[in-house]
Parts: sequence; C-alpha cells; structure tokens
Amino acid sequence: MPSPTRRDAIAAGLATALALPAFPGRAQAPSGRPITMLVPNPPGGGTDFAARLFQETLARLLGQPVVIDNKPGANGNIAIQGVVRAAPDGLTLLMQYSGYHAGNPAMIPNLPWDPVRDLAPVGMATVAPHAILVPASLPVRTLQEFIAYAKARPGQLNYASSGNGSVQHIGGVLFSKAIGVPMVHVP
Repeated sequence: MPSPTRRDAIAAGLATALALPAFPGRAQAPSGRPITMLVPNPPGGGTDFAARLFQETLARLLGQPVVIDNKPGANGNIAIQGVVRAAPDGLTLLMQYSGYHAGNPAMIPNLPWDPVRDLAPVGMATVAPHAILVPASLPVRTLQEFIAYAKARPGQLNYASSGNGSVQHIGGVLFSKAIGVPMVHVP
C-alpha cells in the first residue's frame, strides 16, 4: 500500500492530468461537478481498494467530489466501455489493472474498444506482486518442491483466479506451460 505522501503525489499527478488537457478536446478543466471513477471490479477487491485510497486526495486536490462506481463483469469490459463512451469532459476516469488493458485485446475478437485509440493513461496507482501459495498441509515448502509435486500429479492440481482472462488466470496458464504440467483453472 502506498504511503500517504506517495498517494498524494500520484493523486496530484492524476489531478493535473485531468485539469490540463494533454490532448485537445479530450480533457477539460474541473467543473465542480462530480468526477466518476469507474472500477471494473466489485467492491472490496484490490482495484476497488486502490480507487478508494485515491478518492479523498483527488477530491481535495481538484475541489470536487470523486465518486467510485463499481461496474464488474465481462472481464472489465463493462467499465471500460463506460469510460470509452463517456463525454470527453474529464469527469470520467477508469481505475483498472493492466491485465484488462493488455489482455482483452489479445483474447477477445472484435473488441469494441482499442487500448491505444480509446484510452489515455494518466498515471500508475499501484504495483501488485503475485505469489504462489499452497495449503500448509501440502508437503512442499519451495517452488522447486511444488514443481516436482505438480509433475508427479499432472492434471490433478487446481489453481484459482479472479476470473477468466484475469492476470492470475494468464499467469497460471503460463506457469503451467513453463513447467510442462497441466493444471485445472478454477475461476
């Protein structure tokens, strides 16, 4: 979790990006009307938590309310479409993790938005490392032991993710391929 100082600095950068048009006609000066921050995940998840970390500071720096609007579903595409279709007035933001931005165009044919043409990055809010965890009852304590355990049980191990196409799902597929052992994805 970022420290308050870092959070304030990032929020200030986002506020500046909103207030000063980087692309003519795409962003406008703050109007006093609420800013809507769309989050493509349900409340309580990591991306929602990050959005709420920045909400108060952005509101203070911009002098207008910032409202979090969770729009989960369709691997982030409901919220992303909401931002793509929003008026170019600087009042709609998207707080998402990069998996949707990079993965969806590669995995979904005929995606109705283009990550380069339709969205403009204004800042990075968080960095989230991923870890491989197993039940304490499993007889492994290192990654090498886990790989050996998996190789002895091809197709018998499950791994969880936050959903099809998520960074956890893709990471699991890549890990499974890298070690040459099929595993069962459980979204």
